[in-house]
Amino acid sequence: MSGRSGYTEDSEHLHLYRATVERSIAGKRGQAFLARARKALEGMPIKGLTEGRLDSPDGCCVMGAVARSEHITVAGVNPACSVAVGRVFDISAAMAAEIAFVNDGEWDDEPETSEQRHRRVLAWVEANIRT
Repeated sequence: MSGRSGYTEDSEHLHLYRATVERSIAGKRGQAFLARARKALEGMPIKGLTEGRLDSPDGCCVMGAVARSEHITVAGVNPACSVAVGRVFDISAAMAAEIAFVNDGEWDDEPETSEQRHRRVLAWVEANIRT
């Protein structure tokens, strides 16, 4: 696991954390961010996402795509600090960590192209938009 999500193999009280993630996603701020993410992902001129970093010359993750589309500066933000990332995007730390987990595909050992990652993350975003 890359560490951006904060998940570990021996996560204690995982069920409580998952409930926090679900509430964050379903809440007003979470839903607003997902709408922003969908717009950013659909508007990317090159449909590809990277893992492990917000934004770099080589590409960006889904949160970096939002930052690019909304002209939000993320230079100096530690992508492994879900609290800092959450503050930048006005989402909970739990949701920031979950999005990093989804973006980075931390559960899957299969190699993935940036284009496949983009399609998978966009599908996750769309599946989690409730309105």
